[in-house]
Order: sequence, then structure tokens, then C-alpha cells
Amino acid sequence: MGQPEVANCCTVDITKAADLSSRNYIRIAGFEIRNTGDAGVYTANGWYASTYNTKGNQIVNNYIHHVQGDAGAIDARNSDGLLAENNEIYNVTGTHAFHIGGELHAKNLTARGNNLHYLGQDGFFGGCDDCLFEYNVMYDSIHTDLHQDGFSLSNVERSIFRYNRIWDFTQLIYFPLKDEAGFHVEDLQIYGN
Repeated sequence: MGQPEVANCCTVDITKAADLSSRNYIRIAGFEIRNTGDAGVYTANGWYASTYNTKGNQIVNNYIHHVQGDAGAIDARNSDGLLAENNEIYNVTGTHAFHIGGELHAKNLTARGNNLHYLGQDGFFGGCDDCLFEYNVMYDSIHTDLHQDGFSLSNVERSIFRYNRIWDFTQLIYFPLKDEAGFHVEDLQIYGN
């Protein structure tokens, strides 16, 4: 069975360009998503979701820029099995490029080959279990009073960070366990970055 795809269509200019909450196995490919007042692509199902309601979605080969809201260019909170690959994400000033935290943070996420630059906050923020971050490039953060990190992950288990190139951030890979109580980091592989 093939995966539904919306591809190579047009430029999207709206509050939430794509809302995939409670939707499964959707592929967003080849779009320019810009000037959003909230998330560029929203896969979350709320901050305090009790179940993983989005599964197997793919966000690939998109240009996502000029995002100003609180959710991020890609909001993957509470998602399961998301593939975010080869996206160009820039000029995200209101929040993080990828927001992957939440009550049920992302799991089985693959973030590969994304190019993130000119960010107001972190590249990846939140928590993730059984995730793979590889070949992402993050650089040229906006110099503000905000604490900008390439990765800022508070809850993360059984995940791999490899072959990412990160520069021009406060900290490249940051686990704020000493700053925030109740979070955990376990069983990670970090190499080749």
C-alpha cells in the first residue's frame, strides 16, 4: 500500500501550514512553507497528549522559513516514527527549529540531512526515545539574549547522534540535567559530530 503524498505543489503562507495531528502515514514533500505564525509543519497532538496520535509521517525536501510562533518549523511533539529529511529550515525566530518535547516526547524519529540556519533558539529541543539524528547541519544562529544550542534535549533515551555538523551556537549538544529537575538522559551514542 503506497503512502499518500502531497508533493511539489506550491508555496504555503499561513498560521499552520500543515497540521498532521491525529493523522498517520502522510508525506509532505517539495513545499516552500513560509511566514507562519505558529508551526510550519505541526505533527503534535497537544502538549499533554496521553497517546501517540501521529505515526509514520514524513517531512522531506521542503523549504521552511520565516517561522515566528511558539511551535517551531517542525513541531513533532508526541509523534511516533516521523522522518524529517533533507529540509532547508531558516529564519526561525520565535522558537526552536524542531520541537520534539512534550508529555509524550517524540519516539522513533529520524532527522537526517536537514540544513538549519539563522535560528533564534535551539536547532532541536525537547526529548526523544529511540531516535536517530544524523548528517544534519546547524549554523549561523541569530545573536540574541536567548540561550541557543544545536541540540538541547532534556529527556532522551536509546538515541544516536552521529555525523552532525554544528557551529555558532552557545553549546553544540546540550543536556540540561543540572539546570532542570526530573529529566533523564540514558543509553546514547554520540560520535562523528
